[in-house]
Amino acid sequence: HEAIGTDLLVRLLQAKDPRARAAAVQAVARWADRIPDPLSLLKPRLRDDDLRVRLAAVNACGYVKSAASLRPLT
Repeated sequence: HEAIGTDLLVRLLQAKDPRARAAAVQAVARWADRIPDPLSLLKPRLRDDDLRVRLAAVNACGYVKSAASLRPLT
């Protein structure tokens, strides 16, 4: 059973440690179909200071089953 702690996820997406932010982005990708608006969580990470976080965010957009997932990339 997987419970999504969106409050914790939001905090991790804003963590100082880029590894924590990248892991949180990967969690958003995994749970994209169960999070109300995953793109709102991913969009700020597309401009993250850390390359790994940005790459994870681009990859995560591919897990969002919506044409809107391509808009943040343009």
